[in-house]
Amino acid sequence: MVQTSSLTSIDAISTPGSYYTATGSPVDTADTTITSSPGRSREKPPFRDAQLVPHELKQHCQINLEEELYLQAIQLFSGFLSDGNKLTTTRPLPPARIATPNQLALLNTLTIHPSFTSRAPERGHLHVAAHALAYLRGLLEIVGPVNAKFRQAFAFSGTDRGSGRGKCYNASSGEDSDSDLVGNKYAKQQSIWRRAPDFWSILGWAFQCASVHPQRWKSWKPWLSYMVEVLESDWDERVALEAEEDERREQQGGSPPSEKGKVHPHHILRDSLIAGYLDDLRKQRKQIPREVMLALMAFLDLDTSTDGVFFKEIFTGETVIGPRTNKRKRDQAVDIENDQFGDYLDRIDDFESEEENDASSAFPATSKPERRSQRAAGGSSKRQIKKEATPTPTFQLSESVAETIPLRLRIFRILSAVADSLPGKLCPVPEIYQTFSDRIRSLPLPTFKLFVGFHTTELPDFCHVALIKVMADDLLPGSRPDPEKVDKETEAENGISLILLVKCYLPFASNRVTVEDNARLSLVLESMLWHLYHKCEAEYSEGLRKAVEKGIKAREDKIRRKGTSSEGSNNDKLAREVLERSTKSLRLLMDVWSAQGEQPSGG
Repeated sequence: MVQTSSLTSIDAISTPGSYYTATGSPVDTADTTITSSPGRSREKPPFRDAQLVPHELKQHCQINLEEELYLQAIQLFSGFLSDGNKLTTTRPLPPARIATPNQLALLNTLTIHPSFTSRAPERGHLHVAAHALAYLRGLLEIVGPVNAKFRQAFAFSGTDRGSGRGKCYNASSGEDSDSDLVGNKYAKQQSIWRRAPDFWSILGWAFQCASVHPQRWKSWKPWLSYMVEVLESDWDERVALEAEEDERREQQGGSPPSEKGKVHPHHILRDSLIAGYLDDLRKQRKQIPREVMLALMAFLDLDTSTDGVFFKEIFTGETVIGPRTNKRKRDQAVDIENDQFGDYLDRIDDFESEEENDASSAFPATSKPERRSQRAAGGSSKRQIKKEATPTPTFQLSESVAETIPLRLRIFRILSAVADSLPGKLCPVPEIYQTFSDRIRSLPLPTFKLFVGFHTTELPDFCHVALIKVMADDLLPGSRPDPEKVDKETEAENGISLILLVKCYLPFASNRVTVEDNARLSLVLESMLWHLYHKCEAEYSEGLRKAVEKGIKAREDKIRRKGTSSEGSNNDKLAREVLERSTKSLRLLMDVWSAQGEQPSGG
């Protein structure tokens, strides 16, 4: 049984500056204050309270955005955000003045739209994307995702925003206003929040870019990294808010919300951004676990034809790198005084007209009925390829695909926390671990190694151990000793111990004879052993080395009995190399462990 803690923060997988806690003691705020977080005492700097930019300044920024004077608007927003940050007084910092949710949604689009990244017509557009992302990162670090209202700003159109991005919340009147709607195509038909139906469609397409369009991935990578930080920080802050709410209720002698029946349990977590992205799938009547795992594990193996059916480009022609050239007007004269600009404006308008026409035809992602027919076509082509192919091609792990694996693991960590804290929102915890494990085990060995490696994982310890234990259980023979009978206490906590490894894991070969499965098992056991060495402070023993050597011999004997049908294949050779390197690593760890154990006692 995979166990997680519903109130476990995600700081083990976040970047050091990716989040902070909410603000300290309460402060007097203006009428336009968005939120004032309750007091909290944490080691990390507190989030500042936030309030909207004053009306006159907001209108000035609004005009800049509508006139596409983006750098001027971003400079104003950045100045408002940094104002007061360097105060050293013991008094709480004043609320930071921030952009509205609609304006934040536009800035987010500017960080990834092709016109400002891979297809920017001039360097100034690249500066807009860089400055917009810098402002959004500063907002995440200083104000935090809850105070900044990222839940409303980063919502997809077609979702129920309530008092969210579609309207501006005015705390002084307690009503919503349409005055902050930005009259700009990048806030409307070219907004990423309208171009995609949900976050998971974007995730799958971004991974496709990493696999097929590495130049475009250079633009998607910083956007996706930022959004993962937002998801982590938003969840982590809400976990802390719920813990504080429960603590205050206990101090006041009250009952938890589940007992009172007045407030839904984990009501703060239910308003999280990741919960909203899962609800988007529910509103589209999609199978949530299937859609999520499809996007999370897209474009990781040799055959990506099926994944390509499901995930289409978000912006029209976005894989084209650099402005489009028009050969027919290449030699057209340029006379600025007489408004003759050659083909400069035509190159931009070609794509923009295509995008505007395409914006009226729903989302770029395929619809449900179309998916079925395309999947059938993809399936038939797969069978045809299998019949015609003779030698199995060797999988080559590209650098851009390898860069996606830490992001996939971080998203999985958030999903596992959601499954544990919000039953019914995704799926049971054991199910998501089992599904994720099954998908990882089917991957080529170079990719598999990055997912399970102890030194490369982005998962916290308890999550990583739980995952590799599920993999080991599926790879090991059913005749091995029952872990629950060997070490019931550790197994109940879903952990590992020295006796568990010696008795139930290390001495065995895979339950299959293939070289690849035995190599996978060796990598998993290697990762478990490294975890025991670094985290559990277990002492070296000769019984441990004997178990390691017994398992090495068992796996070598197992693959010798395989036969020679595919012995000469490239994949088989690669698997043997991986198994040999893992064997050397296991023996090297035993030598280091043994030498380290001898030093304190002098032998």
